[in-house]
Formats: sequence, C-alpha cells, structure tokens
Amino acid sequence: MTWLKLSAIQTRVFQEDIVAHFLASDHSIAVVLPTGSGKTIVAIKIADKYLSKGKVVFLGPNNELIRQHKRDIHQFMNLKQSEVQVISGIIPPIKRQKFWEEARIACATPQTMLNDMRQGRVPVDQISLIIFDEMHLAGDDYDYVDIATIAEIKKISRLGLTATPGLDHAQFDRALSRLKLSEYVIRTAEDSTVGEHLHVKYEFKHVVPLTSELRYYEFLIDIRMRGIYDILRQYNYVYGDFKILSIKELGAIITKARAGRDEEGNIAINKVVLTNAAEFMKLRHLLLLLMTENYTAVYLYFEKLFTESRGKNKVKASERIINDPRLQVVRREITEKYHQHVKHPKILRLIDLLYNALHKSQQVIVFANNRDSQTGIYRALQACTGLSEKSAIIHSESTKTGKAKNVEAIENFISGKIPILISTSILEAGIHIPVVDIIINYSLPLEESTMVQRWGRVGRTKDGEVHYLASAHSFDMNLLYATFAKKRRMLRTIKDFSLGFKPPEQLKLFA
Repeated sequence: MTWLKLSAIQTRVFQEDIVAHFLASDHSIAVVLPTGSGKTIVAIKIADKYLSKGKVVFLGPNNELIRQHKRDIHQFMNLKQSEVQVISGIIPPIKRQKFWEEARIACATPQTMLNDMRQGRVPVDQISLIIFDEMHLAGDDYDYVDIATIAEIKKISRLGLTATPGLDHAQFDRALSRLKLSEYVIRTAEDSTVGEHLHVKYEFKHVVPLTSELRYYEFLIDIRMRGIYDILRQYNYVYGDFKILSIKELGAIITKARAGRDEEGNIAINKVVLTNAAEFMKLRHLLLLLMTENYTAVYLYFEKLFTESRGKNKVKASERIINDPRLQVVRREITEKYHQHVKHPKILRLIDLLYNALHKSQQVIVFANNRDSQTGIYRALQACTGLSEKSAIIHSESTKTGKAKNVEAIENFISGKIPILISTSILEAGIHIPVVDIIINYSLPLEESTMVQRWGRVGRTKDGEVHYLASAHSFDMNLLYATFAKKRRMLRTIKDFSLGFKPPEQLKLFA
C-alpha cells in the first residue's frame, strides 16, 4: 500500500536509487544531497514504506522547519490533517501526548521529542522510522544524539539528511557515529543524474569602501582598546603588540582570570582583568557593528550599554564605555545619524542592488546575522521610494502573532506581492520557497555550512545570483576569504566521500 500522491511527485532516478538502497540496507543511513535537489522527496518516499510498520517521526531543528515538513507531507501524501502533527515546546504537554498517540507522522523539534520521551509521552515502541533533518547538527552536543541512542536500542530505523555534512572527514564521521548511522549515500552536483535538475548560481563579491567618518570612529574606539590591551599585558594575560583579540582569546582570558590563585593557593578572581576583558569584548562588538552592519544596529547597541550602565545591577564594563569622553563623541554622532536616517555605506550598496533587482522583476532574500542589523536594513528601505512597500522582515518567532506574520510574509513573497524578504537565519535551511532569483548576504555568513545553505536558496527552478557585501575592514575581509576557503574545503570533502576517498584513520572506522 502507498500513501504517496504519485501525480504530485516528479520521479528522479537518483532519488529512486537512494530509496532502494535504504530499503535494502540495515535501515540506518545518512543521505547527503545538494540543497534544492530533493532530499525531502527521498525522505517522504522512505517514510511511505514505513507507515505500514508504525509511526514516522520527522525531526527538524526549529519550528519553522517542522511546519514546512508538515506542508510537504500533505503536498505529497494522502494523509488526513489529524494524521500529521507538528509537535513543539509551545504546545502544552497534555496536548502533545495526544498528538503523539494520534499522529501517523509527527513533525517535531528534537528538544521537545527528547523531553517527551523522558516523560513517557512518546509511544516509542510504535515508532518505525526517525528522520534527522540537518543531521550535521549531531556533530555537536545536540538532542539528536540522545534520540538516536534510544532509537538504536529500540531498533528503530534512522535516516539522516543534510547538504552540509561538515568541514572535513572527521566532522562527518562524528555525526555518523553519534546518530548510529552505519552507511552513507552521497550525490554531488557533478553526478549527471543530479546535476541535470540543478541550475547555475552566479556569485558576486562587493567590497564597500569605508567613509572617513567611519575611520574616525574606528580611531576613537581603537584608542580605548589599546589602553585596555596595555593593562592586560601588564598582568601577563596578553603579549606582544596590540591586536584586536578574538572572542575565543577573550573567553580564555576571562576563564583564566576567574580561576586565579593567590600566594596561599586560594581562588582569587582578578577583577581588574575581568572588567577590562569584558570591556574589550563589548568594544570589539561595537566596532564590528560599526564597520560591518549599519548605524541602527550601533545605535541600539549603545542604548543597551546605557541601560546596563545604570541601576543597582549596573555593568562596570558598560559604564566605562558610556562614560568615556571619546566614545561619547561616537555615541552622539551615531544617535544623530540614526534620527536623521543617514545610511551606512553598506546600506547604500544594498539599495543599489535592490533597485536593479526590482527593475528586472526579481525576487530577493537579504540575509542579516542579527535582528538589530535586520531592523536597520528594513528601516532604511522604508525611507526609499519604491522599496518601502516592497519589503518585509522575517525572523524566528515564539508568539502566534509573530508566526502568523512570518507565514504572511512568505506567502506574499511567493506570490510576488512582496519581492524583498529581509531574513535572519530562519530562511537559511529547510523552508521551501520555490522561486528566489537573488540572495544578498548583507551580513556575511559566519560558517561554511551557513554559506552553503544560503547559496542553496537560489538555482532551484532557474539560474540565480548570490551577492556578498563586505566592508573594506579586516572584520569582513578576513571572514569573506576564510569562509570561501572553508566552503571549498567542505565541498571537496563531500566530493572525496562520494568517490570513496577517506584518510587511513577513516578507512579503519568503516572497515
């Protein structure tokens, strides 16, 4: 018996091969396919074979993705609405238990499923298959790992799906091991049966020069950071000439300062170092926003620092920044720019790209790394003729109202009513949008997997463009080239795996 809507599914040879391989195996396999090539169809076809044996669980890392799973299942399978349930933490426990009992296919977040398993709400013995979407997350400490362990003990079949298995062989092997997956199937764009269904993605890098004003603000912040660096060097926490310390380096300094010992061996927290390291970290973030994001993001961060510097529980590091005369100059001028709607150089370049896209009637997704930057982009577009009514924002929401706005924004984008979506990470993976002509990385992707996922938003039904906006500052330039290098390395790793190449230590693991 089949529950598939055969007329709704376009059969692809490589998908049929993967399904057949899974069914002929020991039923614990990872599938790696390029974004947009049809991983979901593979999962649905495999799920169809398991429904006669028991329940199927479709796991995804966030609420938006599992709701997308539900929509896909109803699009391609003949199941009642009540037979496919979305199960997440916002649903009361009693109602979740009812959904677990009634559903033939449960679309759940891993945190919720693991919690419900521990509380006895999940009829584990009735589950025949668990699908781990974005399975590469199992390389970290993630709830997928505990669920996979229980599934192995209960002899539940497991299917892992991803387009970004990891930066190298070791990361992929770790994910395979943690999900108890004994085999993997990889198809790349170079495979003729896959490549014929994909389209060309053209990539463009835009280096945006910084204004003399921004360089002046950088100079004022730099003076303060150099003074802090000298103090840290006096306490032997840093060495050598001044440099902008990384988050990792600052974290190590803070950890060391908290674990200090006095002459008698007692714990003696070095408060001077702690305060200065904390201030350096805040200044670093301030400089990052100023150089790579927009004036709204900087203004909102200054407001946050001001709030932290007041009241009974004031933060000393924030207080020092707010009270510094040089930084008061920066704050005052940024506040003026915010209220006068002055546009950051990066915003100006973005607006040029968007006007050009609208002239060609193209659909565009703009990615920002945080909400404050996203707010700044949206605020700038609202002041532009022809863009204000053509754009919408979308980000992760926990309220019903917020989720409804997201759904409305996506529907308006798909229909063409709103051709510009400004998104945080929510649209990077999983959520299906059939036609996207252009991706603009206003904020550069921080990881190679993020880069590949954003890159995969275009080229699904026709050729697409991916643009990267980088300020002419070491923050953006270093990230741009490092992320491209990591992306090339990851794609090379995927290709090596697809050809059966592994280093000697990996060959032993799979012997």
